Amino acid sequence: ETFIRFPFNNIQKVDKNTVRFNLIVDKFSLNGLANPINEIGLFMRNPRGVRTFPKPILVAYRPFTSLTKTSTFSLLFKWTINF
Repeated sequence: ETFIRFPFNNIQKVDKNTVRFNLIVDKFSLNGLANPINEIGLFMRNPRGVRTFPKPILVAYRPFTSLTKTSTFSLLFKWTINF
């Protein structure tokens, strides 16, 4: 369970109702994990505006065939969210 904060330059407003998120897992990240990678999710940190303690929610999820990450490649995950 690893969480990564998206840099603002990886978030693009496509139109007034659509946002695209690009997550790049570079060749140096997530290598040598005990378990292969087989799913990824996109959480929004505090969409309901809770003031006391942010409550993230899962807004996108994708399972995929198990993959052992090595330093020989990078991964790019793209999500397009329409509101």
